[in-house]
Amino acid sequence: MAAKRNIVGFRSWMAPLSRLRPILRRINWS
Repeated sequence: MAAKRNIVGFRSWMAPLSRLRPILRRINWS
């Protein structure tokens, strides 16, 4: 059951990370 909760937490993290990824990429290129 702990694994199931970990997956939910992982998904909640991936949403904002996917939004920040292009921003971080732009900072790295500049």
